[in-house]
Amino acid sequence: MSVRYRSRGPRALSCLLILAAALALPASAAAQGRSWHLQSFRSEIQVRADGGVEVNEVLRPTFRGSYNGIYREIPVEYRTPAGFDFELDVDVRSVTDGDGNSLRYETDRDDGYLRVRVWVPDATDATRTVSLRYGVDRAIRFQEDYEELYWNVTGTEWAVPIDSASATIVLPDGASEVRVRAYTGPFGSRASDARVERDANRLRIRANQRLEYGEGLTAAVAWDAGLVRRPGFGERLARFLGDNGILFLPLLAAGFMFWTWREHGKDPATGSIAPRYEPPEGLTPAEVGVVVDDHPDLRDITATMVDLAVRGYLSIEAREESKLLGLSSEREYVLHRERPPSEWSDLRDHERETLRGLFEGGRESVELSDLENDFYQRLSDIRDGIFAELMDRKLYSRRPDQVRRRYLAGAIIAAAVLLALGLGVDALSIPPFPATVAALGTGLVVAGFGWYMPARTRAGAKIYGQVLGFEEFLERVEEDRFRRMITGPEMFEAMLPHAMALGVEKKWARAFEEMYRSPPDWYRGDSPSGFHAGVLAADLGRLSTHASTAMSSRPRSSGSSSFSGGGGFSGGGFGGGGGGAF
Repeated sequence: MSVRYRSRGPRALSCLLILAAALALPASAAAQGRSWHLQSFRSEIQVRADGGVEVNEVLRPTFRGSYNGIYREIPVEYRTPAGFDFELDVDVRSVTDGDGNSLRYETDRDDGYLRVRVWVPDATDATRTVSLRYGVDRAIRFQEDYEELYWNVTGTEWAVPIDSASATIVLPDGASEVRVRAYTGPFGSRASDARVERDANRLRIRANQRLEYGEGLTAAVAWDAGLVRRPGFGERLARFLGDNGILFLPLLAAGFMFWTWREHGKDPATGSIAPRYEPPEGLTPAEVGVVVDDHPDLRDITATMVDLAVRGYLSIEAREESKLLGLSSEREYVLHRERPPSEWSDLRDHERETLRGLFEGGRESVELSDLENDFYQRLSDIRDGIFAELMDRKLYSRRPDQVRRRYLAGAIIAAAVLLALGLGVDALSIPPFPATVAALGTGLVVAGFGWYMPARTRAGAKIYGQVLGFEEFLERVEEDRFRRMITGPEMFEAMLPHAMALGVEKKWARAFEEMYRSPPDWYRGDSPSGFHAGVLAADLGRLSTHASTAMSSRPRSSGSSSFSGGGGFSGGGFGGGGGGAF
């Protein structure tokens, strides 16, 4: 995985400003009598078998004039190619002078960098030595068949030149197929003006020339897999979430929404479910279908249509219509009105709305295809009628569709707010991609739980249990103990619409194949294999599919829409940064 400094832009700008000032005002600097540069930058890097890296940077600054010391800035927060944060663990072990004496130092974190400020005694017109030792965890990159240390030795953010830069890299014993690349120059350079030597598991890299302002030395070392310990999946996941804490928001949202569901969305207990040989008293097929899933769908409406046919309000005709000059045919369904609107007063609201949508304008018959781009306008009123009946019977504490809409709106608002905070508030320093993932994930969690938030009352839970018992009877009616409850062919028609609303009409029909051999008065059709209950159920299934398509279709609205990869470079990898004097 390649990485980049999380905040390179502002740092690079600072270096350019310093460089411009240094070039534009040489006389002023000389007048003040203060300047400095790095006579040498020597880094000793040891890769441990446990995956850790020990770094000892030996810096020799030369001061002209009086200074208090120097500071070193090491990037510790990076941005992965996928846009996530990745953080190194850097632990300063010691800071000493050339004789091994401890030097006073302070550390602080700023804008993704670890800054080590070191006080150097007698830093006046002199060359001094500062040795900075620190340990690094997570600096080894693991590929499928090799492991790699991609280390920015000096960094490219120094505002002074470095006369001599070198690095010694020590690998654990047993390293095989070692490959080394060195890069020099400003950030992004692929130049390799450096000398590389290898002695067993020890590698030496030295820049051939002085490094000017903003230039650095970078080393990339790879070896065959298995030399150092690889972190397990759990460890990697924990660190990934630790680096990208915003990704915990969907998990927190899930916990909160689960609690909310337990408090406000969970149904009262239904008790044991016993088989029931008839639907709950007074419930139409559409209402039965809604009680099961809290949602009136087109299957419930087509079941209503068949129920109205069984009860004599309309009849269904199935016929084949030729297409393409008789080369093909298509099954069409024609609905005929059998009772005038004056006899619809005893029907429930959703049943009357269904008939009005089918026979709009007083028409006596209608082909299903004629409902396209028209009937959809009735769907909202039909659904309102179903919910109104269920609410009147106090089966729900609140309308399920309204509950779901409120949670969906909350999900959209939550996602939008999180996205705006993550992308719009610079002080939070949240990468765009994790912010987007967290926002969308939180929104999906809220919307997903919101679908299950509609809560039935105690009366509703009781009816729900009865519907489940009735559904079990319809599904298992072919078994001997349930078959005994069949009273005759008339039972098939009476419960067929409810079976359609529950999606079990084929199983219900198989139990009547031998006794139901004559088509009912409300259905006219033909089948080359003869008529029986299975033929009727299959044809009504096709009717339901055609009706759902026709009833939901809308006119089309206008509108318009409109050692892999690229390799390494100077300044790439971990490490790097820069420093200065004070």
